[in-house]
Parts: sequence; structure tokens; C-alpha cells
Amino acid sequence: MHKLLFLCGELFLRFLKIGACSFGGGYASLALIREEAVIATGWLTDADFTGLCAIAEMTPGPVALNAASFTGWQTAGLAGAAAATAGCILPSVCIVAILAKISVRYGAHPLLRQVLSSLRPVICAMVTYAAVSMFL
Repeated sequence: MHKLLFLCGELFLRFLKIGACSFGGGYASLALIREEAVIATGWLTDADFTGLCAIAEMTPGPVALNAASFTGWQTAGLAGAAAATAGCILPSVCIVAILAKISVRYGAHPLLRQVLSSLRPVICAMVTYAAVSMFL
């Protein structure tokens, strides 16, 4: 039981990091998920990860969320899927709530508009990296 709790905690924290560091949607997060689930922890093999990508794309819902759920399920069953999924979405929920509050208050400010437009190249780079890493 303690091992399962520890594993679920580790899944939550790793996917919390992925959720917090992923910009640009699910495809951009696949490279981070591969880094954590295949390379850093060995929870999945490269073949498992390829299957994960196929399943995550063909099931309804966001790719990153599907990938988190699949990784958690493969690693620690239902509890792992719940932990990985919660970790994956928590940063987005918090960030969206904060940005909504800021947007309501300062939405027309030129500095805010400039900051948001400067994120576009970073997002494009992350999506490109994810695509390239899938073929290497």
C-alpha cells in the first residue's frame, strides 16, 4: 500500500511538472511525457510510448490528458491514472483562473498584449521539438 501511495505521489508530481511546463497543447507536452515516463523513470518503454501516442490521439479528449491517464494506468492502475491526470491538469486550472482574473482587470493594457504575443514563438518551438523527437 505504501509503495502504491509513493508511486501515485511520484506520478502526480512528475505530471504536475509536465502540466506546468507545457505550452502549446498536448502535442507539445509529448516530448516532456516521454522524457519523464520513458527516459527518467522507465515506467514505459519506447514501444509503450508509441502505443500511448496512438491511443492518446484516437481517444476523445486532450492528447496530454489521455497520455497522462494512460501512463498512470500502466504504472499504478486506477489510482495512478487519477494521480497523473490530476497532476497534469492542476497547473492549467490554476493558470487559467489567474489569467482570467488578470484579463478582466488589465485586458486592454498594451504590455499584457505584448507579453501574450511574445509567447507564440516559444509555443511553436515546443511543438516542433515534440514532432522531431517522435521521429528520432
